[in-house]
Amino acid sequence: MMAVMKKIPLAAAAALLTLSACRGTIPVAQDEPHPGMAAVVIGGEFQDPNGPTSRGSAVIGLESRDGQIYRLPTEAGQTFLYQIEPGIYHLAPIRSVFGAPRKFLSADIDGQEYRTPFPQELINEREFTAQPSQITVLGILKVKLSPPLPGRGPILSATLDNFVKDKRALVQNLIQSMMNPAVSPNLRQNTQAWLNSLQKILISLAAQPQTPLEQNP
Repeated sequence: MMAVMKKIPLAAAAALLTLSACRGTIPVAQDEPHPGMAAVVIGGEFQDPNGPTSRGSAVIGLESRDGQIYRLPTEAGQTFLYQIEPGIYHLAPIRSVFGAPRKFLSADIDGQEYRTPFPQELINEREFTAQPSQITVLGILKVKLSPPLPGRGPILSATLDNFVKDKRALVQNLIQSMMNPAVSPNLRQNTQAWLNSLQKILISLAAQPQTPLEQNP
């Protein structure tokens, strides 16, 4: 009887690990570079019906052709660098604990959760190749909560702004964070380890022309 009781926690732990893998991994933000790993950068901007808010968060999925599944948290006014396995990736809805894709995007704005069908615009974003030791700047996830219409609640929408100016702003934010004395020494040291790659990206973005839409917002 005792032998059976000992096996139950092990089975439960194995089941939890399996469910966690189906749901996807949340990478450590601003972690020190690991050999052979790639990295992505993503930022977040949130608006409530009164305008920009500093109280907003959402999680977006990132999946590769060979089965890598990640969950990338975003927060208002924050820029995150996440390390991922190399591969060809696309944006996707996050998955349930059983591995099924959710059909909606949820966001916490001003302490309240809102949902919307997962935007087709995000699904249609082009795939990208994450190369070892290289950084891909995804863009800024912009989540907006519009005032309610008659007979309806507030409307949630989301886009990924990945114009040159948006990517440049994200890289500059990361570089500036290295100089912030309020940041912990360990976090600042980890970010500095990516300095060369970030500077190369900034130089490359500076050489890219703006699109007509960027020039005439």
